[in-house]
Amino acid sequence: MKYTVMSIAGSDSGSGAGIQADLKTIMMHDLWGVCVITSITAQNTKKIKKIYRLPLDIIESQLDALLEDYDIRTIKIGMLLSPEIIELVSNKIKNLGIDIIIDPVMRSTSGTDLIKGDYVSTLCKSLIPYSTMITPNIEEAKILSQIEISNQSDVKKACKKIIELGTKSVIIKGGHINPSISEVFDTLYYSKKFYYFKKKRVKGNFHGLGCTFSSSIACNIAKGYDIVSSVKLSEVFIENVINNSIKIAHGLIPVNQKYI
Repeated sequence: MKYTVMSIAGSDSGSGAGIQADLKTIMMHDLWGVCVITSITAQNTKKIKKIYRLPLDIIESQLDALLEDYDIRTIKIGMLLSPEIIELVSNKIKNLGIDIIIDPVMRSTSGTDLIKGDYVSTLCKSLIPYSTMITPNIEEAKILSQIEISNQSDVKKACKKIIELGTKSVIIKGGHINPSISEVFDTLYYSKKFYYFKKKRVKGNFHGLGCTFSSSIACNIAKGYDIVSSVKLSEVFIENVINNSIKIAHGLIPVNQKYI
């Protein structure tokens, strides 16, 4: 646990996603995880019952406390919920020279909207330009790129459009593009090159995949791997996580980061 990775995200009371999934992932990469909680959710594997946004001064105090003491190698950003939180986080971290991995969480797997107000435009203007990577799924990529995505050619167009927002790299997760296809393609666009990661589709409705995947990438970058190598390692990690997950409750299947 030589290096520290920061997660800025919401708390999941069911421990399937959010801060809890991030910290478990960071620990499985043998790194030290610290967190800034932006909101508290009352949720289980079936639904989110309630969301409470923490006061801005509490979020700011968490950031200040951690940044003044820890040598943060990378920052993973998940659920920010509101434009005001985006602006606060951006002002605190954008000039630190730390690699920032953004998982642009907009909707929960169970179907609850996780953004408020002028969220998307604020994210695009105030935070994405300072990021090392953004990791949207198909639906999030549609919103960010303003491109309708129905095939791999559309995915490539969306990647290029998202790069124009200022991030260094983007990986669009392909799990939602066509659920009937037995294979899934994740598409990374970095330094004007495309990289494709193919894996078999595993049946099941999983919870916490996006959080875990982006956190894993943040961990690998913290260890010194380049962007492409970090994604390759994380693709292997997430496949093991999926294959070793079990249905522990009555709804979605929380992914199992501790698969060893």
